[in-house]
Amino acid sequence: MQDIAGCRLLVSDAANQERVVEALSRLFDDVTIVDRRECPSYGYRAVHLIVTSHGKVIEIQVRTSLQHLWAELSEKFSDVVDPTIKYGGGGERIRELLARASDGVALEELAEKQLADILANSPPQDQLPEDLRQEITANRERLSSCKQQLTDLLAELIAGI
Repeated sequence: MQDIAGCRLLVSDAANQERVVEALSRLFDDVTIVDRRECPSYGYRAVHLIVTSHGKVIEIQVRTSLQHLWAELSEKFSDVVDPTIKYGGGGERIRELLARASDGVALEELAEKQLADILANSPPQDQLPEDLRQEITANRERLSSCKQQLTDLLAELIAGI
């Protein structure tokens, strides 16, 4: 066990996750970042910062709401079905379900981040043509609807175990 203290921060989306990780990285001199978003561990996605403060090692997990729900699902399966699920064990159907859910989280968060990046590098919306503003609004609504559906699905799966 390397850390002596830890905390988990939940943020709304991937863009906020980036901002929080960057801000935390600037707060500490000794920071190691373990980013499990692009290279997940058995489907687990999050960013962990291992920091040293006053000679003490602290682990800070930064998860989006969807990453947290996925982790809760994995934990529930691990508690109820098979403790090895979190580490790649368990039945094939459960591993496949967790992998597909993890991929869904990644796709949703990538789309959110891409839209946030586009908007950050665009002129203010009131300076855009009306058709572009409508398209942005439609895309935001679609992303919001997809995120809510994924959130509901993960919550239902957790409740059903």
